[in-house]
Amino acid sequence: AVVDDAAFAMAKPNEPGSCCAMCGVEDSTIKFEKIGEDSYCPTCAQAFSVDWVETNKAAVLGRATEVLETMAREDDLYMPLLYFKKNFQWKWPSECPTKSHACLWTHIAKQEGIIQEYRSGEAKKNKMVCLTKYFEEATASFTSPLSDTSKQADFIEDLLWDNSGWMKRHEVILALIDKFPDSMESRVNRLQVMREGHERDKFHVGKCHLGHVVVLSKEDANKAVSLLTETEESSDVSD
Repeated sequence: AVVDDAAFAMAKPNEPGSCCAMCGVEDSTIKFEKIGEDSYCPTCAQAFSVDWVETNKAAVLGRATEVLETMAREDDLYMPLLYFKKNFQWKWPSECPTKSHACLWTHIAKQEGIIQEYRSGEAKKNKMVCLTKYFEEATASFTSPLSDTSKQADFIEDLLWDNSGWMKRHEVILALIDKFPDSMESRVNRLQVMREGHERDKFHVGKCHLGHVVVLSKEDANKAVSLLTETEESSDVSD
């Protein structure tokens, strides 16, 4: 296959031959292909053309935004980079069937500036990603002025009992804001409520690529995530 250098302009520079600039694979038995200043494994080097990138760029950017906005509405402004890439394959398996596709989609989003990649954790080893517009908020120190979240936690627990033991987290967020507008407009305050409610075993959060659920018990989390998946997939079919 003929590879155009411009098709890989989004790739992260690396030491030539050390690993693939797109998928990151490291293998001394692989003959890496030099394209411009970077090196690529044979799979990534032959997978795409510059025409593919230009034709699909807008769709890729829209999907990258969709993945992160889905989590942002659940008060989750960032996610592990690996999980972000897997979301592409889970949500659009026919268009993003391989790791190489997911890596390219990620590089396009980074090059166009709609996402930011950074490291977190005590040793700064965990690669995270968020929408650029949320970067400052996502990386800010977590401080909440609330000294007591018991009323909010009790409210959520009552909501769950009234709704078969589980709800979409976004629905819980809206209910909190409606009930406690002075304090629950703040994402940081809502996060404190969720954290302390979990610590007191009043409710728990389950996560999947379609969103979050809030449940009364840890044992119900997987069941609720399955119900969320069925609900969302049924909605997509009806639309």
